[in-house]
Amino acid sequence: REAFSESDQVFDPACIVPAGARVHDGYRTAKEYFAEAGDDRPTALTCFNDLVAIGAIRALAELGLNVPGDVSVIGCDDIPMAEYLTVPLTTVGCPKRRMGRVAAELLLRHIEDRDAPPVRETLRARLIERSSVRALH
Repeated sequence: REAFSESDQVFDPACIVPAGARVHDGYRTAKEYFAEAGDDRPTALTCFNDLVAIGAIRALAELGLNVPGDVSVIGCDDIPMAEYLTVPLTTVGCPKRRMGRVAAELLLRHIEDRDAPPVRETLRARLIERSSVRALH
């Protein structure tokens, strides 16, 4: 929603398609969604994680759609397999170790002082550009 607010595009809640978190969830959901969409299909998918993206890429290939020629796909997690796919997956890398450390520190702080005010810590993710996304003209 934030990204839409920074563009001239209008956010449509129908753009969000629940798909689960595993490879077969991405595969099943993409297969059903794109089979029904016909020529009115989206030009890009942003997936919950890299596993869902990998499943979606397989489904798109089986439907005769090219990644990124017909549909761009982006994941989130930067799992090691992402860069070794036939079409290397563009993804969002999250600082997982730092997230775990910060979570543990905040939990310990809360255990030691239950009256401490809540703390919000924002960690930076990074976009890892590979071959599964193309620019629109």
